[in-house]
Amino acid sequence: MLFLTYLLVAGVSGGGRLIYTDWRQAGLDGAVFTGGVNETSLTLGLLFGAGIVSPLAVTNPGWGTFSMGLAAGPGAIVAATFGNGQGAIVVGSSGRTIVNGFLSDTVASQQLYANEINYMLSSGVPEPSTWAMMLIGFAGLGLAARKRRREEAMA
Repeated sequence: MLFLTYLLVAGVSGGGRLIYTDWRQAGLDGAVFTGGVNETSLTLGLLFGAGIVSPLAVTNPGWGTFSMGLAAGPGAIVAATFGNGQGAIVVGSSGRTIVNGFLSDTVASQQLYANEINYMLSSGVPEPSTWAMMLIGFAGLGLAARKRRREEAMA
């Protein structure tokens, strides 16, 4: 787990983007866990309000803990709050990280996650390494398609 955390931190430090929930209460960047648990409503801020009726219900009786309060650390902002006023979503790393203070199966709004992804995609130009990885992926897809066509022609 420590190695995975190292990779995520390195990825964000290198300009990558990340949406996550961290139940270890470590927070990779910008979010500080406050100790509040199992809040049942979520009020959205300006960043994630498009297309969503706020407040959203946050529930999951299958889990002992399904939400944890957050506060914004240095350089981060609270983008949504729980009913008790603690942060529910924190944006950090100059908009490159989003920390959700709830499990993914506790909010019944696909639009919330779509808004988070759209926010991440619209917050800046991809780094050169991102472009390189994308081009390598497309080249790999092209080679696989070419190989498949060659195999079909031989059969």
